[in-house]
Amino acid sequence: MGNIIKKIYKKGLPEAAISFAVTTMDSLLARETVRSSLRAQFRRFLTGSREKPYREIPLVELWADKVMEILNGKGISAKAIGIDGLPGSGKSSLGRALAVRSGLNWRTLYWRELINAYPFEDGYIYENIRLIRCQDIDRLGVVIYIDCPIEEAERRVLERDRGGVITDLIDYPSSFLQN
Repeated sequence: MGNIIKKIYKKGLPEAAISFAVTTMDSLLARETVRSSLRAQFRRFLTGSREKPYREIPLVELWADKVMEILNGKGISAKAIGIDGLPGSGKSSLGRALAVRSGLNWRTLYWRELINAYPFEDGYIYENIRLIRCQDIDRLGVVIYIDCPIEEAERRVLERDRGGVITDLIDYPSSFLQN
């Protein structure tokens, strides 16, 4: 803090403020997580949504077929499905693909909705990173947990440009290795 005060006296407040702002922006923009979040905000400004347009992922489509094959083979007609896993593990992609195959509606649950017990309804595929840990999942006919290497999940979060700063907040390696 002393260096900042010295710069202000030496350079004057406007020049010191500009120098501080430039240095801070350079430091922030050096982080991929911040650049990812800024891309999301820019997309939201242009299109109204932070989300990239949905695209099918061939591997996820194969897994969705496999899940439906297993359910059908066991005679399971789930009225509600839950999907849990790391951020970036593929919950949304799998949920969307299963919704097409099962006729169920896909829905992301947000953390605010999970503070209390969530009233799961039939006809939905629900997904969240804390579904199993914080909810009574007995109401769901099927629960799928997607396991994914932490490094891969972190990479996917940054690529999708939807809240990449979550990788800084969660601190992937330490948070998920402890659970």
